[in-house]
Amino acid sequence: MAAIPQLSAHDVERLIALWNSERERWHDRVFAWTTLTLITSLVVLIAGWEAFALLPLTLSLLFYFTAPYMLPPRLERLLRQLAAVDNPECIGPLVDALGQGNLRLQEAASSALVRLLPRLSDTEARSLGRGRWNILCTCFGNLPLPMQQALYLAVLRKVPADGNPVPLTVVAHLVAAERSLHLPQERLIQEEAERCLERLLDAFDPLAGKTPEVAITFWSRKIVETYYPTKAGADESLAILARPVIARLLRLISPESFRQLPKSVRLVLYQGLLIDVFYSEVGRLHLSRLGADYPVALLQMVRKTGDVVALPWVRNFIVENIEAPPEAHEVAKELLPQLEALAKRNKENALLLRAGQEPKCPPQEMLRPSTAHKTSEENLLHIPDPSSSKPNSVERH
Repeated sequence: MAAIPQLSAHDVERLIALWNSERERWHDRVFAWTTLTLITSLVVLIAGWEAFALLPLTLSLLFYFTAPYMLPPRLERLLRQLAAVDNPECIGPLVDALGQGNLRLQEAASSALVRLLPRLSDTEARSLGRGRWNILCTCFGNLPLPMQQALYLAVLRKVPADGNPVPLTVVAHLVAAERSLHLPQERLIQEEAERCLERLLDAFDPLAGKTPEVAITFWSRKIVETYYPTKAGADESLAILARPVIARLLRLISPESFRQLPKSVRLVLYQGLLIDVFYSEVGRLHLSRLGADYPVALLQMVRKTGDVVALPWVRNFIVENIEAPPEAHEVAKELLPQLEALAKRNKENALLLRAGQEPKCPPQEMLRPSTAHKTSEENLLHIPDPSSSKPNSVERH
């Protein structure tokens, strides 16, 4: 066993391949034995010996469903060797094993990864590649709880901030998770996830070559797609990032640029303040945990621009007591009377403007004869046309 830590990456790959081949043989034997037992049970039933058929039938079904978890000693020994690997160069093959979907293989690989990942430098972490980090960030669900906890912390501390959206969305879901992880160090994991999210967001480019105004329009659609999937399906991996990304983009544009955004875009942004009223399971958490900066940044922009369109949403934001940072509610309460006064002033100005408007038809238009009738002198005097044979329509008395 002392030589196990000296296994190379190639040795680990061969070890994993050997385990997979041995497992396939074991499953083939289980299937063959189960099939033979079922056939025997059917023959006994046909022969009329029902009492003797029940026992082999029960044993075959029990063996078929428990055999995948009762591996032979050789397979168990290979798993122990894999779990004891202590060479950082073997992280790549171990991650590949983690992504194969077999629970026992995942447990053995994660046992080694929990020890090896903290030893990686930033350069070595980047050299693993995005594909393997995607596997590491999406494999927690099937692992036992203690192993989940250790792997959560190892991945959150070492995942590189290279703009990869997959780790970013996984960490975002972890931050916004409503259900408890049921882990002893759950609070530590949440704090580590929040720090990791800030680090990944700083390296994420939400513009992607666009101007901030165009980028805000793009990301505003993601708020809607979170709750109203299109026929092709919403891009949930990006939708969960909409609020924190928009909060950062709002700091990059001026009030004048915000005023020039289409009204439909601004309406969607304002609706994002209240989405949890109708979709509490997702919206409330995104707004209070993941998108905590969103209401603050948006309400501050409304205060700078004085956009009266936001008045209903600001009012309901206060009335519904939306779960958001205290700073957001302070800005909203300060902003509400200003918007109400501005809306009242705009309404009065509109009434005054309407009352002082000139008639839509100028006097010369009102006095102009109708073009639907002939206005010649002959028609006015009822003088008949000499060339016409019709008698004069004016009766003489």
